[in-house]
Amino acid sequence: MALKQILIAVDQLINTLIDDGYADETISARAYRMTYQSIGWHDLHVAIDWFFRVFFNDYNHCYNSYLSELKRKQLPKEYQTIRIYADFF
Repeated sequence: MALKQILIAVDQLINTLIDDGYADETISARAYRMTYQSIGWHDLHVAIDWFFRVFFNDYNHCYNSYLSELKRKQLPKEYQTIRIYADFF
C-alpha cells in the first residue's frame, strides 16, 4: 500500500509542475479532463490508456482516474464523506 501511495504522490507532484496543474490530481485524471482541449493532452490520454491496458489489463484508465477524483476516492476514508460548506465559516 505504501508504494502505491508514493507513486501517486510522485504522479501528483509531476502534474503540479506541468503548467499549473492541480496538486491533488493525477496526470491520468488530468489527461482525461483536458483531452478535448488540447491535442497534446488527447495524445497523452491515449498513450496512458494504452500503457495501462497492455501492461496491467486496465481499460479506460484515464476515465476511471477522473471518476475517482470526482468521487474523492484519493482521500482517506475519513474525508470522503465529509461535506463542509464555506458559507458556515
